[in-house]
Amino acid sequence: MATHQHMAVSSDLKGLPLAGKTDLSCGMPLSAGLEDTVNYKGKIYGFCSKECKNEFLKDPEAHIAKIK
Repeated sequence: MATHQHMAVSSDLKGLPLAGKTDLSCGMPLSAGLEDTVNYKGKIYGFCSKECKNEFLKDPEAHIAKIK
């Protein structure tokens, strides 16, 4: 069973121009924890966990459509 560990924003990820303020896979505010990012079509999307990033990568367009 996978669990999400939400950690504070890594100093390596602070200051990135993220495309949004929430994890598009689970909806968690990224201010609560940012573990990973992906650059997709010129925009940087943030994720609370590698599992959420992997879920996004299965169908990025479907996740992005949720915010449009």
